[in-house]
Amino acid sequence: MKIKVTHDFKDAEKELRLRKKGEVYEVSEDRGKYLISFKVAKEVKEKKGGDPESPDKMPG
Repeated sequence: MKIKVTHDFKDAEKELRLRKKGEVYEVSEDRGKYLISFKVAKEVKEKKGGDPESPDKMPG
């Protein structure tokens, strides 16, 4: 699961590494749910499917 940090915190599972607001990284499902429950992160939903339209094909 991918999460995005919403409040700075020291990551106890990574030798107290400071995780800064806005940082996005991969964690296990259990770890992600734990951090989300403490309101220091939120889940990043990965978009499935094709790429967005190419800029050269956009109107304008």
